[in-house]
Amino acid sequence: DQPLRLPRQFPKHIGRTLRVVPKDGKELRGKLLEVLPEALKLELEKPKETREVFLQDIDKTFVMISFK
Repeated sequence: DQPLRLPRQFPKHIGRTLRVVPKDGKELRGKLLEVLPEALKLELEKPKETREVFLQDIDKTFVMISFK
C-alpha cells in the first residue's frame, strides 16, 4: 500500500500497528497510541516500550494489515 505521509492521515489509524522507517534507517514497529502536533506516540513491540517519534524524522510510515 501507499505510505502515510501527511499528518492528517495518522489520527484515523490510532490503535493500529504501524511500521515506521525513520530517516536514520532503523525501522520501528508498534501500535499507534496518540498523534501529537509534532510527533507520533508508539507502543513498540521490541523492545516493549513507549516512544515518541518526531514527524520531521520519519521517512516512511506503513499501516500493517492484521489477519486476526
